[in-house]
Amino acid sequence: MSKKSQRKPICRKDFILEGVRSGLTYPQAKAAYAATMRLIERAVLNCTKINFGNVLSITPVERPPREVHKHFQQGPGGVVKKGTKEVYYLGRRFSFRVNVYKKFLDSHELDWL
Repeated sequence: MSKKSQRKPICRKDFILEGVRSGLTYPQAKAAYAATMRLIERAVLNCTKINFGNVLSITPVERPPREVHKHFQQGPGGVVKKGTKEVYYLGRRFSFRVNVYKKFLDSHELDWL
């Protein structure tokens, strides 16, 4: 089993615990977490770049609209009819690119390689 699959994701509990260890009270740490999440939510909804200090940034990338061709038709109950053609139109979409800063990578030892 790889190191990566053994790690648990960082979640709300970890964020609040780190705030308490840094000297905040529990209610203050909860409020800081809530404010941070509101800020990130607003940035995602507005499709704005998010900078996380000198560590990384998350940049929205617009995907152009395109047609998707499906060379089968799925009927009721999952029955697939081949030889038919369906065309779907995917409109404007966004994905997010994570960029870890080179200066951060050069000054820290990575634990996931």
